Amino acid sequence: MNEMLVDDIFTADWAYTDMLLFCRFFVILLGLVSFKYVAVSFVETIKSSAPLVTALISYVVLKEKNGIFVQLSLIPIMVGLVLCTVYELSFTMVGFAAAIGTNVAEWYVTDFAHFCCCFFPGCCSLLLY
Repeated sequence: MNEMLVDDIFTADWAYTDMLLFCRFFVILLGLVSFKYVAVSFVETIKSSAPLVTALISYVVLKEKNGIFVQLSLIPIMVGLVLCTVYELSFTMVGFAAAIGTNVAEWYVTDFAHFCCCFFPGCCSLLLY
């Protein structure tokens, strides 16, 4: 009985690791697609919106509310992003969507690693990330 429980946990642990590896592959793939369609500076500008994407998705998916200071700190980030991207000549919707998709996939990897560490105490988030 005890051996079966250990085997189930080991199998579940590998399933979660496989999911994280797939998501990490997806992050790299989307990053390369975005680099193909838009300039590197534009991709990095969009990827700097990660705090905003994290706050929005955490609110929508996890119902996690951030404090007022966190929300106010996102305003300068968004103003800077708007100023940097207004006159971008190499804008395409495919590149933009891939760059935003990279942010979403990175949020998923980070949150999923945190989830694994909460439910598997022997698991280290640095190893998963």
